[in-house]
Amino acid sequence: MGRFEHGSFSSNEVVECFVDKERCILNSKLHSAGHVVDYAVSKIKSAWIPIKGYHFPEGPYVEYEGSSDETDKEKLRSDIEIACNQTLKENIKPKLLFINKGEMASICRHVPENMPENKPSRVVVFGDFGVPYGGTHVSSLSDIGHITIRNIKAKAGNVRVGYDIK
Repeated sequence: MGRFEHGSFSSNEVVECFVDKERCILNSKLHSAGHVVDYAVSKIKSAWIPIKGYHFPEGPYVEYEGSSDETDKEKLRSDIEIACNQTLKENIKPKLLFINKGEMASICRHVPENMPENKPSRVVVFGDFGVPYGGTHVSSLSDIGHITIRNIKAKAGNVRVGYDIK
């Protein structure tokens, strides 16, 4: 994403771009935290199937296909949060792999149908938990700090787990 401040430019003209380092670091933490949430959910509620993630400062969440019993939401929220922060304390360093879709099932809990069949794709691995991904990550899970599970919302056969980091 960029912002054009003034004037115009033509083909082959040199332009100067700047990266907002703090925002980049925050996005990496939020993205990695989303995968940690998914890892924690797999430990707590393995029947949920991950379908979508939103890992940006404006209300990050991971969404799953599945359902949640209203009476257990607070305990579930607490259990997921505890599992997330226990994982962060392990100080795991993510590994990045490029593997074919057929190999992903050996390390990924869920392999999306839309993964390309004819070329390797990126997978991030935290210990023994792999996730196909396309974002940036922290160099160590302890860099995230602390994860708070903000809420768990169930609607129309899906469950959304909202989270924040500190």
